[in-house]
Amino acid sequence: MTIHCGTKIRDVFENGNMKNVEEVAKGTYMKAKIKLKIESYITKITDLNLVLQERPRNDVEVSMDINQINVTLANGAKMVEHTPENKNKYVFDLGKGSQKMVTMDNELKQGGKLEVTYQITVTNTGEVDDVTYTLVDYVDPQYSFQKEMNEGWKTSDRLREITTSVTLKKGEKATIDLKLNKILTTTNTDEYNNTVEVKQYESEEGRRIYQTIPANKEEAERDIAVADMLSIVPPTGGSPVKKYLRILPFSRWL
Repeated sequence: MTIHCGTKIRDVFENGNMKNVEEVAKGTYMKAKIKLKIESYITKITDLNLVLQERPRNDVEVSMDINQINVTLANGAKMVEHTPENKNKYVFDLGKGSQKMVTMDNELKQGGKLEVTYQITVTNTGEVDDVTYTLVDYVDPQYSFQKEMNEGWKTSDRLREITTSVTLKKGEKATIDLKLNKILTTTNTDEYNNTVEVKQYESEEGRRIYQTIPANKEEAERDIAVADMLSIVPPTGGSPVKKYLRILPFSRWL
């Protein structure tokens, strides 16, 4: 059976029966007759090998820790110099994902200075080399940012947002420090938070980062990190850490 290219298939077959195609083969179409009853029509594709290559994947992971806490009193005396390697007796660490507390008498706070160093780790967990990640830090209103203390960081056109960039090969990671400070007063709200996120990324190849949207402040995504909260509390264990009050045995009360 031969159906010439000018003939429309739906005109040749009508309700599964043959039809004389002379009427549909007018003009420039070649005339033909089909007297073969079609029992079935099966289309098969054999020896076809479609090679589909998936584009490499972009991905990133961001984490952040408090790396150093310094408290200097108004008279210049160093009260707290705390690092993971050199722990200070005035700092209580309640564990990753919780909070850190600095115990300090209220009368010592006035005019003192708190300086916190956050260590941000960015890891290229994708399959693409030379990806440039732009990070945005949403500076807590309690903090001050000083550009001269933070090489590579710069202010943006949005209030309390600062940015920096890093370029990484696949599997490579980089650590970036950010120092924030606060002049203390007795009227401070002594809770300090910090959040950093991938604002955008640039690469010459690869598909977009999977299941993340840059700069959307969604804490469940891998491209954002929230540091442990830092708080300053009285050494007596007053609010908000009442559980640190010392409980004496009943016999001592008598």
